[in-house]
Amino acid sequence: MDRPRARSDLTRRIEEQLLTGQLPVNYCLVNGTIASVDSAALFDTILYLDVLEHILDDGAELVRASRHLATRGNLVVAAPAHQFLFTAFDAAIGHHRRYSRAGIRALTPARCQLTTCLMLDCAGFFASLANKILLSAALPSKRQIAVWDKFLVPISCILDRAIGRSFGKTIVAVWRHDD
Repeated sequence: MDRPRARSDLTRRIEEQLLTGQLPVNYCLVNGTIASVDSAALFDTILYLDVLEHILDDGAELVRASRHLATRGNLVVAAPAHQFLFTAFDAAIGHHRRYSRAGIRALTPARCQLTTCLMLDCAGFFASLANKILLSAALPSKRQIAVWDKFLVPISCILDRAIGRSFGKTIVAVWRHDD
């Protein structure tokens, strides 16, 4: 299968790990859009990690992706939650929307079943809300990112489990292809 020429640093790192045996050899990494994938290619898992909110027609994108899922394959999306948290920061980085559980359910492609829909980063929710109400910052500062990474992420990891991943600033959805 032809692969796009542009490679992200993460893609390069994963490819190196595949080549050096740090990852199992049965993995196939494709860096690109669903349109760049060979029409006959089928995958066990397709990931959209902080990507879907950047795509104008997100529903059509998931339909196209679902056509590349093997039977019982999984389509995984992690995206920002709660449209009321949409800020200038979202717009500045190219987001078209944030998602709700109902909005995610409405995107379910034909022949797929939503098997998981949960929320992550409950502590981050309050930081995002504070930014929206108090700071209205278009971009986070390096200090804010450091605080988020050092304090809020570890707190959220504990609290997310404690509250059953029912609340947070990120929504995670998994659909299984039933054909």
